[in-house]
Amino acid sequence: MKDTTITRESSFDAQCAKFGELLDLGKPVSAKVMWSAIHDESYARDLVINKRRPFYLKRLLENPPEVQSRHKPEHHHTNRELITSAASALIRWSKSGFTKVDAKILETRENACLSCPNMVDPERFIQKIIPSKTISNKIGERTGNHICDLCGCHIGKKIQLISESCPDKHPVKEGYTRWNEPKKR
Repeated sequence: MKDTTITRESSFDAQCAKFGELLDLGKPVSAKVMWSAIHDESYARDLVINKRRPFYLKRLLENPPEVQSRHKPEHHHTNRELITSAASALIRWSKSGFTKVDAKILETRENACLSCPNMVDPERFIQKIIPSKTISNKIGERTGNHICDLCGCHIGKKIQLISESCPDKHPVKEGYTRWNEPKKR
């Protein structure tokens, strides 16, 4: 019997692969399907219930619902705060020589954000106008246009910058961020 256990500690890609195995697809589910299944319990249940009904399963996989994060935003960043924060990040990034993280760090950061309850849909106009790619299975594009509720930053952009750090503490490791990097002082 194959192990199809999906845990929060699994990378997002691993979760997609395990869910694909659970549904007997022979391939991982798409990032959008996984995101929708994580945030919409009835959609996840419908996928599992219909795994032996190819017609219905195909329709569900082709039409994942648009989901809003159930996490109620506690941080209401003003447009002014967001612009100030973005300008500060740009200055820090310029001081690093406009360096981006390597693929391994990018994937680690993105996996942490994908399993984080602080990843939410943009609410402020300034957050919504930032151009972003649609959610895909490609590393660096799996968060789509989602933002971090703690800092208000566009996750897909922030995770790429070597000069940035996660504002949340690691769930287990003292002195580390959720990205599993030492907390910057």
